[in-house]
Amino acid sequence: MVEKQGPEAMRNPGSKLDNCGHLCDNNPFCRFLEADTRAALCKISVRAQYKQRQVIELDPGPNGKLMLVHKGQAIPLRIRQDGRQKGIECLGEGDIVGLGQLFRRADQCVGISIYVKEHLEVCLFPVSEFQKLCATNANFAGEVIRNLSRRFFTVVDHLENLTLGNGEERILYLVDFLGAGPDNLGTSLQTVAITHEELALLAGINRVTATRVIDNLKQAGKLTTSRGKLSVAKSYQS
Repeated sequence: MVEKQGPEAMRNPGSKLDNCGHLCDNNPFCRFLEADTRAALCKISVRAQYKQRQVIELDPGPNGKLMLVHKGQAIPLRIRQDGRQKGIECLGEGDIVGLGQLFRRADQCVGISIYVKEHLEVCLFPVSEFQKLCATNANFAGEVIRNLSRRFFTVVDHLENLTLGNGEERILYLVDFLGAGPDNLGTSLQTVAITHEELALLAGINRVTATRVIDNLKQAGKLTTSRGKLSVAKSYQS
């Protein structure tokens, strides 16, 4: 189980940084925004950073904030009824954490626990201001819809592979998917720097089982390791 690193991990909004600056130029979400739209978004944003392996809390309710990832990776967590944690997905550059709850009623919104897989640099937006921008700016609303659509199809793919497969199939799928690079659109990273605990979170299994499955896959030649990173053997890549 990933534990929160004391009360500061829950309440501390992270180290504040300067405004968005050059980060917007290369961010997949900001890249296609018109200049005036990008300026309006930067005006309501506050940059922050979070340390690796920290667990933070995000309130996406009407008085809370959304988080746009500029650098690093994060895993939103779901707490099961038995108290175990499950990683929902691995979010990275261009993803907006909390977007799925943007237009839910206040009584339906729930806080999000986020495990910082890699050092994060993000922009935080007040939900109320983000909603106003969606309602008044067609260019911005279009990019939000595009972001939601991409996330929707990714989640459907995850459901098909992570709920129907066994432990080995889940681990192979995750390493293959994460190794495909940003947006899973062909920019192949090949190898993935990920711990057994992080794979266990995303696969919905415990760490001991994940380690056993990974060892079995390596012995079977389906997974390979290089400098501490994992990759799926070419003959088993999707």
